[in-house]
Amino acid sequence: MAGLGFVTSSKVVLPAHDGSLCILPGHAPMVGLLGHGELVVTSRAARIPSNKQLDRTFEIKEGTEYRMYVSGGTFQVMDNEVLILPEQGFLPTQLRLDDLELEENRQAAQVRASEENLEGESLNAMFLEAKKKEVAELRKSTETLKPSTEKEAEMNRIRAMEKVLG
Repeated sequence: MAGLGFVTSSKVVLPAHDGSLCILPGHAPMVGLLGHGELVVTSRAARIPSNKQLDRTFEIKEGTEYRMYVSGGTFQVMDNEVLILPEQGFLPTQLRLDDLELEENRQAAQVRASEENLEGESLNAMFLEAKKKEVAELRKSTETLKPSTEKEAEMNRIRAMEKVLG
């Protein structure tokens, strides 16, 4: 996923690898590792460039709060800006085909979208439904694993995605 640039005119709460971090205007410069979980941006105004298409950006209007799932990667705070470079992430209101992790789910969603000629809100609702189904499948397959640190890390990642998806 490409970098997400946020102007911290109000607040950014991100999942650092060792806990949640709130960044307000005037925060000291720092670099850190992202964990997995919910990224919450509250801002007067900001533009988030899309990693999927160069011409697509998400506009954050004044006083708006956006929630996004991110997992892994790094972040940097400098000069009242937060640069976020997640390994993986999605905005629930703007899910895309590429946000589906499992190839069979991606193919099924692509077929359904083309067969039903879905666009706009209908397309996003279909992707949201597909992502929720995918996360449920990930949970089911992970729950069958023997207890381990890897299982616990994956379950934490799944819980974070479920929280963002609602």
